[in-house]
Amino acid sequence: MLPHGKNWTDRSRSELVWVGMDQCRHDVSRASKLIPGDRITVIDDSNEEWWRGKIGERSGFLPANYIIRVRSGERVYKVTRSFVGNREMGQITLKKDQIVVKKGDEVNGYLKVSTGRKLGFFPADILQEI
Repeated sequence: MLPHGKNWTDRSRSELVWVGMDQCRHDVSRASKLIPGDRITVIDDSNEEWWRGKIGERSGFLPANYIIRVRSGERVYKVTRSFVGNREMGQITLKKDQIVVKKGDEVNGYLKVSTGRKLGFFPADILQEI
C-alpha cells in the first residue's frame, strides 16, 4: 500500500520514481547505504514500513519513511544552508543537506517544497537542484 492509499499495478509501479530523503544504512546491497537524493525504483510496497527497492543495479529493503515520491515534472533539491522558517508565513525549517521536492512555483524568492512530512515555503537561493 502506498502512502496515499493507492495500489499500483506492477507495470505502473516500475515507472515510479522515488528519492531518498535521509541518509541511512539498510539492506540495499547490504554494505551499501541510501544516500539523500538517490533515485529509487520501488519494486514491492506491500509492507507499510519496509519496501523493496532498486537503486541502479543494487536492490534491497528500504524503510518507507526515508523515501518520497517524485511525480513527473517535479524537481528535487538539496538544502545548502539551514534555515529557520516563520510558520505564520507558511515557511518551513530545514537543515543543511536535507532533500526536498518542489511542489509549486517560485513566489517572491521562495519555493513551495515538501519533505514528505512537511510542506511549506523555503528560500530558493539556498536550494541546489540535484
